[in-house]
Order: sequence, then C-alpha cells, then structure tokens
Amino acid sequence: MSPSAAWQGALAIGIAIAMTACSREPRESPRPTPTLPESPATATAQPEPAPTRISIPTRIGRVSPVPTPTTPAGMRLVSVVIVGTPGPAHSGIFLGIEQGMFAARGLATRPRLVESPVDAMSSVRSGRDDFAIVSAEELLRFSIVDRRLVSLMAVDPRGENGYAAVLVGRDADLASQSAFVESFLGATIDGYREARRDPDATAASTARIDSSLDLARLTADLRALVPLWRSTDPPGLQAEARWTSVAARVGSAASASTYFANAPALATMPTPSPAARPTTRIAPPTAAPDRAPAASTTPSSSAIKPAATTAAPPSPTATRAPAVSASPTATPR
Repeated sequence: MSPSAAWQGALAIGIAIAMTACSREPRESPRPTPTLPESPATATAQPEPAPTRISIPTRIGRVSPVPTPTTPAGMRLVSVVIVGTPGPAHSGIFLGIEQGMFAARGLATRPRLVESPVDAMSSVRSGRDDFAIVSAEELLRFSIVDRRLVSLMAVDPRGENGYAAVLVGRDADLASQSAFVESFLGATIDGYREARRDPDATAASTARIDSSLDLARLTADLRALVPLWRSTDPPGLQAEARWTSVAARVGSAASASTYFANAPALATMPTPSPAARPTTRIAPPTAAPDRAPAASTTPSSSAIKPAATTAAPPSPTATRAPAVSASPTATPR
C-alpha cells in the first residue's frame, strides 16, 4: 500500500470519529422566557388618621401628654397663668381651689405654668387665658407696648419700689365682664384671707402641687407675707405711690393710676346693712319697788320760805280780846 493511500484512510477514519462525537453532544435546552409577575389589584388608599392633639402640660418640662381637664356642667372654666415654679405668691389660689372657694362661685379654676412672663401676658391679652401672675415691673414694661392689661391685686406686696407679684387681667373685662371678674376676685381674696390665717396649712397645700418645693422654706416665706396681707382689707390693695415709683424706674410717661384698679377688689367686700329701727314703743323703765323715788330737784312751794321782814310795833289800841266760850249752855258754878 502506498503511503498516500494510508494517509487518506487515516484521515477518513478521523473524520468519521469526529462526526460521531459531535452527534453525541447534548443539545442545549431552550431557556424559558422570563415573565413579569401579575400585579395585584390596586387597593383603595385609606386617609391617614389625624394626629392626636397633645394638651398643654401643666408642669414645665413634662413631655408625656396629660388628659385635657373637663369642665363640670354648670361651671365656667377659668385659666390662670403662673410663671415658673409655684410659690407663696400663688398659695391663695391653690388653697382656694383645694377648699372649693372657686367651685362655690361656679368657677372651675385651672392654673397653667409657663416659663416667660411675656408669654403669660400675651396669652391673657389674646384671650387664651383669663388671668396671669407677674411682677409689677414686668407688667409696666409690657404695657409700654400694649396697655390692655391691668393689675387687680397685689398677691405678693413685697418689693422695694413696686410689687413682687400682681394678679393681671384684661382692662376691657372690668366693664364687659364685671360680675365674672368680681366673682373670681372674691374667691381669690377668700383664699388669701385663709392663707394669712393659717400659713402652715397653706404651705402644705402649695407643696402638694409640686413635691420638689422645700416645705420649711415655703412656710417661712408665707409667714413673712402674713403681716403684709393683714395690712389691708381686703388683702392685696395697691398704692398709687408704689406704682408711680415703678413707672419712673421703667420710664413710662403714663399715669400710674392706669396700671392698677382697686375697685373690683373693694366691690367684693360685703355692704353693711343699716340697723333696723324698732317698730314698737319701748316704755321707760320704772323705779324698783324697794327703792325710794328720787327727790325732785325743783323745790316745792311749801319749801320756799318768805324772806324775813321787820314787823311794825303793835298799835296801843289794837289789843286782842280774850276768847269767849261759844257754848250757850255753860252755867256758872
């Protein structure tokens, strides 16, 4: 066999083997076409619930919401703004709330604490709150811009030239809501009268509002205020001279009498009723039977003696005859 024939035979065998191997390779299975998942049915959008309103905290720094106080039926809600921490100047209001002095007048009084006196007075001016307790100087500085507030009572009469704390209300309410203002002041004055009567019990009442207060110091402060509360009746009456001094220091040109009013507090005083006149005639008292009647100071006619006169000498012919018996039956012996 020639070499070329052998080479061709080997080549044919190789080609046959290669073709057989190719026919045995597994065919690649077709890949599935990816399909998108069916979209679920569109849900109806629900409205988001309204946020729960958090009531104003009654304590500075408290972050947990507190329930909004409800006003009892037939009562009028009254809000009083206090700046900072409760103290002796506020004790009459806390005592009046605890002992029902406000409730007896149909008032549900709620104190509210803030940190700034400007916030307190702005809240009263806007009508959000009814009253506030600030110092006399703070009221005058605020009144330079807005003179719609007036001091109704000096709850802390201490201070070199003014008052350490005064009860402030809206000036317009003195005319439009005079009965309401006088009713609130009447209960407030009753609270401070009780505070000056028993300062120790009042200190304990105020300490129950804030347990962080030092009871011993609070009691000492209240005892120092008692003589000042007793100096006027009703307690808390204000003097124009002290307001004039504050106005001069602040630089206010307005009359000091425009910053305070004593009339609402004086209107709470009871009016004395006139004494009733007796309707029946009262007989004059008679002398006791064992007592001789008093001698008359007017001399009687029998007690008056005529003045002595000089008797004239008897006439020699005017002699009195002897008496003759008038009995006709008399016979001589």
